[in-house]
Amino acid sequence: GAGNLSLLLRADSDGLGDGDVVINQTINLGSGNLTATGINLQVNAPVFTDGGQITIDQQGDVNIGHGINAINGGRVLITAINGSINNTAPLSLVQATNVLLTAANGIGSSTNRILTNVDVAGNVAAQVTNLNANRGIFITELAGGGDLRVGVVNDSVGNPVAGIRTTNDQPIDVRVENGSLLVNGPIVADGTGSVLLNANNSAGATSNVN
Repeated sequence: GAGNLSLLLRADSDGLGDGDVVINQTINLGSGNLTATGINLQVNAPVFTDGGQITIDQQGDVNIGHGINAINGGRVLITAINGSINNTAPLSLVQATNVLLTAANGIGSSTNRILTNVDVAGNVAAQVTNLNANRGIFITELAGGGDLRVGVVNDSVGNPVAGIRTTNDQPIDVRVENGSLLVNGPIVADGTGSVLLNANNSAGATSNVN
């Protein structure tokens, strides 16, 4: 079956709102879509769609404490407009054919990376947007995912976002546990920000830039 679900928390008169969205029970949408809009989001239970789209659009932080899964052509679009995207539990996986991560202040960290399983036919794109951001972008494609392709992913209104970008001298660190890293979009670490691209497959370490 298919069903769409919207989890909405409206902002108050100052535009900031005063509450969070917390997912504590498994959400299985069939082939439907999920839209979660609020202040901060905590994912404590798995979310599934088979071919649908999961759109998370928060004013503050997005804390991934369980799997976010959009299999078989699905898309995951996560935005932390004024906050960060964080991994708050071991093996909290973002799985989809196309993944777009956008945050003001950082995506993952050196000790708690965003873990992905992006379909080899799809793309990942990520961007840090705050000019005063205090973290960069840290992504690991897990062994089960194979190759990881950095490319173009359209946002929720159809605007294309290409590659991986940071601001304020923050780093980019993208790793693939068992496959190649295929770079089909710009990798731009602002200023003195470092770039680490690391991929391993059965033939040894490899990084491919196209």
